[in-house]
Amino acid sequence: MRKIQNGKITKQILSTVPEMNLNGKNTLHIHQEFDKLYNSITEAKETATPMRTIVKKNNIKTMAKFRRLTKILDRYHQALITNGKTDHLDRTIRNILIILIQEGNVCKEQWWQ
Repeated sequence: MRKIQNGKITKQILSTVPEMNLNGKNTLHIHQEFDKLYNSITEAKETATPMRTIVKKNNIKTMAKFRRLTKILDRYHQALITNGKTDHLDRTIRNILIILIQEGNVCKEQWWQ
């Protein structure tokens, strides 16, 4: 139904375009006229076709894991600020950062697909 309406609107817009008179014209003039006609068709199509936005939903499990890792990293960072630097805390934060980067790459890959 929508395609039929778009086609009618396109025909109405194109009905206002003057006809080409190519009798006795040189090739340069013919090419210019065809370019004008092509531009008119393209403009009519863009005017008649409604804009659509595509929203792609990401994988909820992956995004939840990414958020959870971010919260865990924030808590360990707060513990680092509060208690000072220890070897265990430093290793844990580094490991979480590595996992967070890997999970971010998974999210990015899914976003591009």
